[in-house]
Amino acid sequence: MLRTLFRLVLWLGLAWLLWSSFSHREQQSTTRSAVNGSLCQTPVAWRLATLDPAFRLSEAQALALITEAAEQWNRITGQQLFTYDAAQGFPIHFQYDERQQQLAQRLLLQRNVQRYDEHLEVLQRQYQRQLVQVQQQNSRVQQLQQEYQQQLQTLEQQGARTLPAALQRQWRLLEEEQRVLMQQADELNAEQQRLQQMVTQRNNLLPQQQVIGSHELGVMSIRQAQRQMVIYAFADQQDLLVTLQHEFGHALGLPHSDDPAAVMHAQLHGGQQWLTTTDFKLWQQYCVN
Repeated sequence: MLRTLFRLVLWLGLAWLLWSSFSHREQQSTTRSAVNGSLCQTPVAWRLATLDPAFRLSEAQALALITEAAEQWNRITGQQLFTYDAAQGFPIHFQYDERQQQLAQRLLLQRNVQRYDEHLEVLQRQYQRQLVQVQQQNSRVQQLQQEYQQQLQTLEQQGARTLPAALQRQWRLLEEEQRVLMQQADELNAEQQRLQQMVTQRNNLLPQQQVIGSHELGVMSIRQAQRQMVIYAFADQQDLLVTLQHEFGHALGLPHSDDPAAVMHAQLHGGQQWLTTTDFKLWQQYCVN
């Protein structure tokens, strides 16, 4: 009897744990769906709040880029997800800080490295041409040496005591060719040293810098359903457009995508330009289904 009662209590305890766990998951899922659903309620109005002049971007340019980024979401979904409202829209701030300065320094560094690489490519071609010339000259000298040695051995076998004028001229020609070879070899060594110095100078342009993650160049914060977007840095207007599209996705409550080609991927890069099918499916998953 006691054993039966113990088993009954044990089964009731397990059943309660399973029900509690399922109920908690259901509550979490319901809460998450409610949050996503509230963020997906559209249209979402936006406005340009502040624009730091240090960005060297006019208000008209900024508005045009923000509008285009918002329209990308409107077009790909076929819905009016975002709209401009200068009075009631959520604020978008362009805040210039050290990230933009570091990005500008990195872009300057990349341009300088590119110039070094282009110059090194020219020097490398010159070095290859000189190397071919030295190899050809070396083959010519070796051939002249062999011919001279053969004629000298023939004269020795014949018992000649003096060198014929033709052989003396050949000896002088050989000396001149050897001198040219040595000169070309010296020039080749000098060119090689110059190449090495250029490579060293180029590599010295690559200091250990703090890497700026693309996801840090813009931030969408949502507190109590109140949105705010802050743009900290961008390399160019195309880079800014992608960053804006990315942050507009977060404004809808969308998370990051695992697809590197998607605008909603955690890391933004030069290969991203416009919203992709992956971005559209992400919106469907969180805002439609």
